[in-house]
Amino acid sequence: MKKRTGFVSNSSSSSFIIAYKFSGDICEHCGRGGENPLDFIERLSNGYNETNIDNDGIEEVLSELKDRWWDEDEMEEMTKKIKEKDKEGYKIADITIDYNDEVASDFVHNNKDIVILHDAGW
Repeated sequence: MKKRTGFVSNSSSSSFIIAYKFSGDICEHCGRGGENPLDFIERLSNGYNETNIDNDGIEEVLSELKDRWWDEDEMEEMTKKIKEKDKEGYKIADITIDYNDEVASDFVHNNKDIVILHDAGW
């Protein structure tokens, strides 16, 4: 999986902290399902320089929050949201989507298994 380790702050992309569900279950009738949403986003990123999986997993995302968030009260609130979703069985990631990557943007905004916890450059 391609991961970006740096901080994204330019105007050609938008960063998101997301909670997503991934059961890995495949429908026994049609054979659909079983794909991790991050794998789908990564496949969509081909050709778009700014679409990336920045951090995958609650520990990585919380570590990045501590390194990058400038307002302590906001950070505590975001940490609380992340931990609540983790307890509900969601996986946590922060991603960057190129502004021109309409397919990845639509996928993230319209997927019933993805909850956007934070939308903007952090």
